[in-house]
Amino acid sequence: MRKIVLILLSFLGVSCGVDPCDFDCSEGPVLVKIVLVDKNTGENLFRNGTFHRKNLKIKNHDEVVDFLWHDLQYQIILGPFDHQLPKDEYVFFMENRQLFTLAFRIDEQEEKCCTILSEKEITADGTVLEQNNKGIYQVKL
Repeated sequence: MRKIVLILLSFLGVSCGVDPCDFDCSEGPVLVKIVLVDKNTGENLFRNGTFHRKNLKIKNHDEVVDFLWHDLQYQIILGPFDHQLPKDEYVFFMENRQLFTLAFRIDEQEEKCCTILSEKEITADGTVLEQNNKGIYQVKL
């Protein structure tokens, strides 16, 4: 019986010094997911053949930006952004014709035990920009 009590007391002594924030709560880096759709029909402009991804260029400060591409969803993915960034602009070109400029910033929020990153103040000049329930931005052209 004494052994059981000693074992229980040793566990209690160890658990009292546990840091409540000693866990990984990271949601990972921010990915900005974008689809380009026809403003009248809502059709994805890559899926219907209007645009081809090989003709898409994205520039940030006159430098071509690498982007990820989701083959099944015909999505453009910017990022990953893993730290706070001031508002910045990404200019989208199709066959050397400027389509629009996407602007956003990456915000860092401190919560009790975690730092959470998210995109904020996202705009697309000259277009309608909507975010669907899956967090994907639709740019209506």
